[in-house]
Amino acid sequence: MKKSLILFLALSALITGALFSQQKTAVKLNLFSPIFKTGSFFVEHKIANPLSLQLGFLFTDAKLFEDFKVTGYALTPELRYYPQKNESVKGFYIATFLRYRDWKISNVDSDAKGKINVITPGLLIGGQFIFGNFIVLDVFIGPNYNFYNLSVESGSEEDLEAGSLKGFGIRGGVCIGIAF
Repeated sequence: MKKSLILFLALSALITGALFSQQKTAVKLNLFSPIFKTGSFFVEHKIANPLSLQLGFLFTDAKLFEDFKVTGYALTPELRYYPQKNESVKGFYIATFLRYRDWKISNVDSDAKGKINVITPGLLIGGQFIFGNFIVLDVFIGPNYNFYNLSVESGSEEDLEAGSLKGFGIRGGVCIGIAF
């Protein structure tokens, strides 16, 4: 009985180690999101060597600056290329993404309200590391370009100026999560 238990535990450890060494999926949370009063979550899955797909979801209900309120969501599909061609979702990568934002905006001082839709293509470089067989740390940064459409419900377009959503920008983040 004791030998059977030892054999079972040894086989379980080997199988578990083999499973966790080939992590093909990661679920992550962007650590910078709370600073900007948003929630930003990602799911990444290895589709073929050396590619993975990631889908990000962001929601916000934040007061920016002293007078600007933003409420809404964003979706971000992303294609990642891992040059080292390993079987799991770890290592350095190059990525392309296309973010769609659908936000209601308002200027508290002027009572101006509107809706803004932003489409943002971009590129990223990053590194994703796995610690202890399942803890994921993902660090990334890269340029993007924002195309937006503002529709004013009340007030003027000047009162709803979306300066940081115009033209070129930078997307970056640090995410933590689990891989399996």
